[in-house]
Amino acid sequence: MSSLGTLPKAPTTAGAAGALKPCMGPMAVLSHTIKHGGYRSLYTGLSLPLGAQILYKATVFTINNITKEALVKLRTSHTDEERVQSYNLSLSDTFLCGALSGAINAF
Repeated sequence: MSSLGTLPKAPTTAGAAGALKPCMGPMAVLSHTIKHGGYRSLYTGLSLPLGAQILYKATVFTINNITKEALVKLRTSHTDEERVQSYNLSLSDTFLCGALSGAINAF
């Protein structure tokens, strides 16, 4: 516990030789990372989450487009591709397509 008028001690970490060094915050960590690993070290380990997001988004958009096309064909009974693409779905239909694509992607 610190008394009034004095600042608490900064948290410390063990250095390479076991000596304690004060923690300086996120900007110090950022500059240390760039200094010792270069700018590419900021992106270490990013490829797998990025690939997963690409797959996730591709699945969502594909299922969303498939459900929109199926719903438009169900509502209009048009087979002409231009008419199907120019048909505007209502807000509830768009919500249904998005919810269905999200639900399917959850599996």
